[in-house]
Amino acid sequence: MASLLLLGQLAAPFAVQGAPGSATPQTGQAAKPDQNRPVPKPPVLYKQYLDPSELAAAMFKTYKEPVVVVLANNIPLGLNERLTTDPEEFGIQARQWGLTINRGTGAVIYQDLIPLRKAPVIERLFRTDPKSPKPSKIVSIPDSAVKDDLITFETKPGELIDISKLGELKTTKPLRPISYFSNESGATYLCAVKVVNLNYIDFARMIAKAVGGRMRTTPKEVFIEQDGIAFRSRAHKLLDAAYRKAPDLGGEVNMDSPGGEYVPTFQRRGTPSGPLTKSSIRLLNATLNAMTSKDIEAAFSFTDSSAKVNLAGRYDLQSAVIAYFRSTLAASNTAQTGNGQEKAQAESKVNMMLASISRTNPGDLTVGGSFSLQLNLITINGSSNGRRQLGNMTVSIL
Repeated sequence: MASLLLLGQLAAPFAVQGAPGSATPQTGQAAKPDQNRPVPKPPVLYKQYLDPSELAAAMFKTYKEPVVVVLANNIPLGLNERLTTDPEEFGIQARQWGLTINRGTGAVIYQDLIPLRKAPVIERLFRTDPKSPKPSKIVSIPDSAVKDDLITFETKPGELIDISKLGELKTTKPLRPISYFSNESGATYLCAVKVVNLNYIDFARMIAKAVGGRMRTTPKEVFIEQDGIAFRSRAHKLLDAAYRKAPDLGGEVNMDSPGGEYVPTFQRRGTPSGPLTKSSIRLLNATLNAMTSKDIEAAFSFTDSSAKVNLAGRYDLQSAVIAYFRSTLAASNTAQTGNGQEKAQAESKVNMMLASISRTNPGDLTVGGSFSLQLNLITINGSSNGRRQLGNMTVSIL
């Protein structure tokens, strides 16, 4: 619209004589507009955001098989952009929208990402669109949709199902999704389906694939739970996107506080306040790499769960911790604006703090289900009566 206004301003000196609304050279008065001339309407967007249920219905027509769609985040649509039911054209659309299509028992369509709302520490880096779609209506699959363990159900446009409510289905073995996949606090995982006579085990397997989890069956129950390998892959993609947006802010060591507390500083101009920096994201990425699949599953099965990673013998993580402190020092206020003596003092404090860390038992990193990260260090503060005096230093990184 701004470009149209600009073109209009540029064309104003060259208005054609007698054109509706233009000034005539003889009188200097504006000519009367043509009352019969239709007023052009501005272009209208077909949809501002992709509706997961419309996508499921369209792909059901395309593939002629059950469809499960799970979006981690809303996908904006371009001007007059419409869904296609042509397989080749949809393949192009899917790549443009960042969608993955997995074909097996049915078509599983998903974003290989973690919803931003699952990572509130990171979410604030991404601007919220004021025109984001209205919250979808959360619906449950009714009892009438299940017959002889076969499910027939379709979410309508504007509707989503809450994955955690799948446990209410009347099936031979009850489904047990972990609470991490719950939508109770809002449409965290945008899940839409269109299935006809689909066995509930296959349905659970498709849901698990779409959310980056796995299905596990026991003699009595079917679980949809976290898959550490898939989660790590999705987490890295989220952190890579956050890294590109994060500021380079630093911190300084306050040796006057108990244990030599590390105090982040966030006073540089043009940067948001908060602990999320490129340095902290690098350390979180390194921590996820060092965690086993079981560690990741323990940390991210619930939003309030956590897991500890011991630093003892983990020289890769110890190096990442040292790099974190040095890089944040390099970006600190003192390093940026201080004089030579102040810079030397700040560097000396960091070196003293790093030298005080126990070599045999340096501490651990605690990762939380909301992507929080805390560093717990064990320091050696001299000796007394032949015994080492141990101290603790806690750094809330994220």
